[in-house]
Amino acid sequence: MLIQAQVLAASSLTTDQIIDVVAILVPLLIAFAGGIFLIYRWRHRAERTVRIDAYNKLHHDAQEIVKSHERESVFFQEDRTLQKSFSKNMTLINVDTDSQYTNELPHFEGSYLITGEAGCGKSEILKHDFHTCWRRQCRRRRLSAKTGTYYFDAEALLNLLKEDGRRRREELLARIKAARLRKLLLYVDGVDELTDDNMERFRQILAEIQDSVQVLVPRFSCRTEFANKHLQENHFDHRYAVKPWEQVQLAVLSDRILDSLKEEHFPRLQAVRNDMRHGEIPWNFINSPLLLKLLLYMKLYGQHDIALTSNKFSFYSEFFRTLISVYQGRNHHASYDVDHEIDEVAKAVFDAYTNGEKTVSSFPSLAPILKQRSGQRDEKVGLTHETFYEYLVARYYHIQFQKDTLSRECVDVMKSPYSNDFADFITDAFSADSEEQQILTMKLMVRLYAYTLLPSVRDMLQRQFAIENLCDQTLSDSMNDTLSAVSEKQNPFLTLKYEIIFRMGRFPPEIERDMRIRFLEFVYEYDTNTGAKYDQPYFEAVLKRCCAISASFLGGERVELDYIRHMLDFGTYPYDENYDLANRSHTLVYYSDVPDSNLDTFRDRHAENSWSFARAKRMERLAFPLPDSISDMTAKEKKKFYFRAFDIATIYTFLRSRPHQTLSPEELHILTDFKIDFIGMSDERRTILRDMKEETLRLAQSRG
Repeated sequence: MLIQAQVLAASSLTTDQIIDVVAILVPLLIAFAGGIFLIYRWRHRAERTVRIDAYNKLHHDAQEIVKSHERESVFFQEDRTLQKSFSKNMTLINVDTDSQYTNELPHFEGSYLITGEAGCGKSEILKHDFHTCWRRQCRRRRLSAKTGTYYFDAEALLNLLKEDGRRRREELLARIKAARLRKLLLYVDGVDELTDDNMERFRQILAEIQDSVQVLVPRFSCRTEFANKHLQENHFDHRYAVKPWEQVQLAVLSDRILDSLKEEHFPRLQAVRNDMRHGEIPWNFINSPLLLKLLLYMKLYGQHDIALTSNKFSFYSEFFRTLISVYQGRNHHASYDVDHEIDEVAKAVFDAYTNGEKTVSSFPSLAPILKQRSGQRDEKVGLTHETFYEYLVARYYHIQFQKDTLSRECVDVMKSPYSNDFADFITDAFSADSEEQQILTMKLMVRLYAYTLLPSVRDMLQRQFAIENLCDQTLSDSMNDTLSAVSEKQNPFLTLKYEIIFRMGRFPPEIERDMRIRFLEFVYEYDTNTGAKYDQPYFEAVLKRCCAISASFLGGERVELDYIRHMLDFGTYPYDENYDLANRSHTLVYYSDVPDSNLDTFRDRHAENSWSFARAKRMERLAFPLPDSISDMTAKEKKKFYFRAFDIATIYTFLRSRPHQTLSPEELHILTDFKIDFIGMSDERRTILRDMKEETLRLAQSRG
């Protein structure tokens, strides 16, 4: 009844009263709608302001990067046009289509990866494309702010990935998200300078950036080996490879560099120009733009008739001496120890290397090869190229064994892991020493190894090698500290032992060969102290494998063939799964066939693990023609001969552990034809080679 009364009352309103109500409500509704519209416009403008502000900051960052590239120190202060013109002399290959771009760069579209060896020009290509896209973006900026560009070199990326870089990461990701980009072109130069751990963090950042933009277009550069290890599963629209430079291309580039310089600034310019055109330049060694620039710098500022060496460490040492001597002269230092200055830099770089950093304190004498990091209280700088880091780390390592005593620093350099590129510099460093110094270094390493042994085994080593004074408390404490740092993810104690054994096989074969073979045999037979807290038999096999590999370089047949016998699972050979597993796992780690792999954590227990690169290398060595007699072989040929047994054994064990693996007709042809009988070889080696060849062929042919 109450509801009915209310309805009747409402219906009794006069027309005038209704008009009055409407007259009041309509303006209120209009005002309300207007308020909503104004709030919407205000929010829209605020969001647009935030978006444009974020975009402008990204654009400003890119602009600063472009400026830093323009300001970047270069060897001869050549202008940017010369830096870009090198591409007119190179060859870039599209790996997917086999298309070759000579004397020009392709029109880059979509995502891509550029690979190549150190100093071949990958960074210049990436910078050139970044500058091109940034300028294009500047022209379109007033019309659209939907596409952004961002550039990282390895140093900036590492700083972002560090624990104390979290705030910078959050700011960058927030900026990218706020900019609401349709597309982001992300340039990363030198991805190969990241460690395995940093690669995992890098992938996480990429995923977060991907979530913040509609389309992420990665454009990376790195060395070939690193790409095989870490980037095989990444999907790029294109993959490019810088083809190795030929002599003619480098000679033309040399002319262009020299022609761009002014005679009044370089008194030796004409002499150097004549020398480069008519002198004896070892183009098999000077095989990249970087090495060419180092050579020209030394000739222009040092001695234009400098005696060249194919030892990379010695070559870089001469370059650094020239570099610092130039600044010694410019700054009028009466007394200036050049080598001491380089040693100081080497220590700073080694400390940065062990801490996973890319920056060091400023060294004014290195100005031409530094990337300045100004605006900081303690100014930090980065070196312009990774090979400078490699050389300086190797130099610090080498310094520790130039004395007749051991130190804690010897332990520090030995327990640090080194990639192949660092290891090659270290090998060249010791190879450049006198024979007397190399023998002293070997003995110091044997003595250092003694501190890693169990007491009873140490006594045996001491008696066999007449080692004296094994009572250094500092070294004992350092070794105990190293052992206590062992974890399931890292074993610096085993790394130290491994590094010493590795080095024993990398000195020139003719120097103290018998002593080194005896040492490797001793470790192989008696050393069981790997520091491993689990899976001890496996890590013993890893240590034995290292002995076998180094022994094979020296022709130490007993250790090498014994290890191989334990890998073989046929006939009367004493197969041991640990030997087989250690060899397969180590092979995949060494040849970078499995991403994020290392000796401490990886086991090849799954058939899907690749071994394509390792197999190709072994097939290449087996196909290499060798003289009939060992006595007629060069040092390089002897290495291939002695390693032949390990090569065929590795191919056999991989085939046996992968039932569905097949070989190509070309590979079967190599296996059928490779030579196993040489004048001067032992009957034992001949027999095991024959047996492995027959069994490997049987396995491969049974799979069609």
